[in-house]
Amino acid sequence: MAEALGSGRAEHDRWHLCANGSRIWGTEVVTPLQDGNGKTRGFLKILRDRTAQKREEEQRSLLLAELNHRVKNTLAIVQSLVTQSARGSESATVLRETLETRLDALATLYDLLTREAWRSAGLADAVRATLAPYDDSVERVKVHGPELRLMPNAALVLSMALHELATNAAKYGALSVANGQVEVSWRRLDRSPEAPGGGVLDLFWRERGGPPVTSSPRRGFGSSLIESSVTYQLGGDVRMAFEAEGLECRFLLPLSSKLEYT
Repeated sequence: MAEALGSGRAEHDRWHLCANGSRIWGTEVVTPLQDGNGKTRGFLKILRDRTAQKREEEQRSLLLAELNHRVKNTLAIVQSLVTQSARGSESATVLRETLETRLDALATLYDLLTREAWRSAGLADAVRATLAPYDDSVERVKVHGPELRLMPNAALVLSMALHELATNAAKYGALSVANGQVEVSWRRLDRSPEAPGGGVLDLFWRERGGPPVTSSPRRGFGSSLIESSVTYQLGGDVRMAFEAEGLECRFLLPLSSKLEYT
């Protein structure tokens, strides 16, 4: 009112508390009411409810901040893939092929998460999307386990790890021959020695029907990516066994808010 008296008009945008306890965002305009002698007799106040517009502005700001965060994360992932792939590549051709397959896997998961509005992703959907390029009509890839929703980052980490296993299987393991098969299964362990304080996701990768495994192959970026990402980003444990019948890999991941979407 003091501002309206001084300049003839006052306008403010702010939250208003309603009688029922709810809040609205309103634009209020206050003007003094004067009589014929110029004496102020009161004030006229007009309040326009702009709550819907305010919510839209807040949502846009939130989406822009989230987009900025995701773009930075994506660029960091791509930078890591490029750097590490370059170290393990013998030629520019190998580097290009390696990067293309890894970026394709990353894009596939991004498509899945986008359809879910980046809230979560089903574990079964993430596994099937990652292994789809290696499956065919004879069902060389078998996927089964209970329903479980993953947080976006957990879905990305697991997808990239499974992609590395699938790539290795396509080059040297079960997926490199016509009759080879890969099975991915998982279960929830509510109590286990690995996680005495809570539940655990036990995810198991098993290859059968491929060339005999005579020795452990040399460790490359794929193995390092699997172990480091699962260990440091998800707080889990990775156990690889190069059995004669085929590679086996077990992921033991604590079911925390970092992993499971509830």
